[in-house]
Order: sequence, then C-alpha cells, then structure tokens
Amino acid sequence: MTQNYYLEYRFIPGLLHEVKLGRNPLESLIDTRWIKETLTNNNVDIDWTGFSINVYDEEYNKTSLDNGKYIAYTFPPIVSVPEAKYGVIDIKTKKYYTLESDYSDGYWAIGSQDVNGHALIEMIQEDMSLEEFMKSLKRSKSPSKKRSGCLSVIVIILAVISLFL
Repeated sequence: MTQNYYLEYRFIPGLLHEVKLGRNPLESLIDTRWIKETLTNNNVDIDWTGFSINVYDEEYNKTSLDNGKYIAYTFPPIVSVPEAKYGVIDIKTKKYYTLESDYSDGYWAIGSQDVNGHALIEMIQEDMSLEEFMKSLKRSKSPSKKRSGCLSVIVIILAVISLFL
C-alpha cells in the first residue's frame, strides 16, 4: 500500500467516520495543516505536491464550509494504480467518492469508500476535471441502489418464469 493510498482510502474515510460519530468536527476534514501533521506524526510520508482541499457550493464555486455542498480533495500525483486523482465528500450525506486510476488502459473508476470497504460505482473512459467529477456524482447512483434495482428485476423475472412452470 502506498502512502498516497493510505491518505485516500484509509485516513479520509476514517476521519469522515469520526465526524459522523461526533468525535471530530466537520472542520477537521478541511484542515490541511492538521491532516499533514497527523499523518507525518504517524510516519506516513507523503509528497504533498499538488495536494489541496477546497469547499464548493451547488454551482461548483469555491465557498465556505457553512455554504458548501462538497469538500473536494485534489491528491498528489498518482504513483501507482489504484490511487485516486480526486476525492469528494458530499457534506449533506457524508459520503466519500473517489476518481481512481484503474488497471484497464485508459479507464478510470468512480468509487465510494468508507471504513467498511470500497464500492465501484462506475467505470469511465476519460479522465475528468474536478468540476466534471463533482457533476458526475449527481448522475451516478450509489452502488446499493444499482444492486437493489438489479435485484428487483431478477425477482420479477423469476416470478414470471414460475408462472409458466
């Protein structure tokens, strides 16, 4: 596991979990200095080049946390697959999404990560800007919704088949 991977898939989901439980304030998710110090003090050595945290509103303009819809992380350059280019937290739902490099040539993955694991939401063929990624989250459905919809179709098909048996 690379140090970037730890930041993207372990630390941020863990911190978000602590925020959900009320153990950390929402502000801790945007405190760049504290995040860097915490990881450095825990021997996580990251090249922070290109790392940034910003808050965006519904129209994808930078704003304050009080007026924000998304907390967006731009991660250091990708060193190896499956590191992420961006991470975005939907402030209202407290869900964390990533735009990830993938093993397939030319493909990217939109995923969701929490302390319990990772879920693939969608594979895409093109790289995208942070704004395009945030906009895609409005279109993408959560993996659980996709699975439940698929399950409903299977149940209906099985019910129809059973009528003919």
